[in-house]
Amino acid sequence: MLNSKTDLDWEKFGESDPYFGVVSVDKFHKTGLTDEGKEPFFRHGHEYVADILSKISPFLSIECEK
Repeated sequence: MLNSKTDLDWEKFGESDPYFGVVSVDKFHKTGLTDEGKEPFFRHGHEYVADILSKISPFLSIECEK
């Protein structure tokens, strides 16, 4: 079994540069990220979740909003 401390690594990412830790794209680095710059980050997240739900919803007994 691997002796990994990934939880601690992710905690450090979250504390030091949370948006860049999730999406390692320069525009999400804390040195230049503005409130307006966060909008594409969250929009992408919503679109990603909606896409995944649309793909798995036929196999679930729930309906998903589009």
